[in-house]
Amino acid sequence: MPEGWVKVKKAAQYAGISERTLWTWLSSGLPYARVGGTALVSYKDLDTYIRKHTVNRNEVQEIVEDVLRTLRKGG
Repeated sequence: MPEGWVKVKKAAQYAGISERTLWTWLSSGLPYARVGGTALVSYKDLDTYIRKHTVNRNEVQEIVEDVLRTLRKGG
């Protein structure tokens, strides 16, 4: 894992997302610093944020099954 702080564009590239999505994450609680008008994100905080929001396959499967059950019952 890289260390240090990067600008939003580089942080988004590192995470494999768009800059717009990263700004959404920042407004949703991803920590960042603002220095001279530039937003900086630490690799450590970015990795922690992604891990915190990781959904395991079992949870996804449960949600899908619940939705399908509801649809079969007619809504």
